Amino acid sequence: MHSLLASDATASTVSPQEKRAPSVHMDSGPTTLKNGLDVAVPSCVEKGIGRAEGAIAAQKGTYKGSDAFLVVLPHPTDSTRVQAYVVDAACVHSTPSTRGKVLLTHVYPRG
Repeated sequence: MHSLLASDATASTVSPQEKRAPSVHMDSGPTTLKNGLDVAVPSCVEKGIGRAEGAIAAQKGTYKGSDAFLVVLPHPTDSTRVQAYVVDAACVHSTPSTRGKVLLTHVYPRG
């Protein structure tokens, strides 16, 4: 995740709290990571996050043994940062559709 969000140039400016972010395991098979604007994210995951702007990046993987989506959005008030969300993916297969549960959120410097 850090390689996605931070470069070596910003590593020296990251606070100790930002360096201690929890680990998120993303599948190593064919990647679903998308770089660019307006990445396709399931609507139930978007509803769980509660923000309307398009994702910078998204990837499906696992978090603490459960299927989850990692979604990176621009920080709402600081253009030098991004906000990452880990959202439970169980909502994707639920009928009727439910709102995804945010499992973790963290702010990182934009790299």
